[in-house]
Amino acid sequence: MNYVQIAQKAAHMTVALVVADRVESAVVDHTEIEEDSIPLQIGCMVVGQVVAKHTDRFTDPVIEKASAKITSLKTKITKK
Repeated sequence: MNYVQIAQKAAHMTVALVVADRVESAVVDHTEIEEDSIPLQIGCMVVGQVVAKHTDRFTDPVIEKASAKITSLKTKITKK
């Protein structure tokens, strides 16, 4: 696994965790379900993973472009 793939996985998990947290907050605020409910936590993580999977097509190219830019800058610095 290279650095780009690691960065893509980190972005995926970040999106999943943020979405899961927001979904959990919304459910707790608008229903009578307790925050410590295991089914709630599992459901929120599933929603987070689904959203993260759908956003991979947007985040992965951005990470690849950033990686290419960093690599080109490193190449320019080492040539000097």
